Amino acid sequence: MSWDECAPLVEGFCTQAGIPAEASELVAFYKRRLTGTAARVDAGYPSNTDLVLDGGTPVLKRRVGADRRPEALNLEAAIHERLPQRSLLDVLTRAAYLTGW
Repeated sequence: MSWDECAPLVEGFCTQAGIPAEASELVAFYKRRLTGTAARVDAGYPSNTDLVLDGGTPVLKRRVGADRRPEALNLEAAIHERLPQRSLLDVLTRAAYLTGW
């Protein structure tokens, strides 16, 4: 769509999405959200044993999962039984066809 087609829809989209329609307000909105998210992440870092800093680079450790419940194993088996196996290339081809990519 061209901008001329999009411009009349911006106000309605922003209202539905719960974001400001004015550029300066939108930037301030996302700066506040990003700042809040960064503060929560920073506050949670000391207790996060999965995240370590290696020479200043953040590294996530592989998590060791708990034993899975029998219900989860049964569900997984039922899903594998009912869904056909597909290759990644088949999935990408189908997605490209459906989206006209």
